[in-house]
Amino acid sequence: MNKIKKYLPGFTLIELLLVIVILGIIIVIALAVINPVRLQRRSREAVMLAQASKVCAALFACGSISTVRTQCDATDLAELDVNSPNGTPTGSTYVLSGTTIQTMTATLPADGVSEKVSGNDCTVTCSYNFNTGVSVPATKSAANCY
Repeated sequence: MNKIKKYLPGFTLIELLLVIVILGIIIVIALAVINPVRLQRRSREAVMLAQASKVCAALFACGSISTVRTQCDATDLAELDVNSPNGTPTGSTYVLSGTTIQTMTATLPADGVSEKVSGNDCTVTCSYNFNTGVSVPATKSAANCY
């Protein structure tokens, strides 16, 4: 009358542990690849680079048609017929400075979370030399930007 059961169908403890470990590895890889904070920061930097490139293009155009530096000595971006991109993306600033070499610097403040080096701002610069007519296109500071 007593029936002895040979084996019950199911998973062994080792099989269950192996599945849990594999799922954990997949989750860690997915979180490392899809980092929404880093993706948002990269998109903000791309917007800043695009805005800075527009300002640089206006500076270069002004420098190429003007023989007098003071006509392009922009204390205000409106002198270059550029709408001020300050605040696009949020928190960014765009500054023109210099005398013989006019330099545009765009800065995106560090948020301390998604930065490669926490506490450092990402900057984009370009310049135009009025003496030589040489322009340097907009470039990001690679150390602090993605």
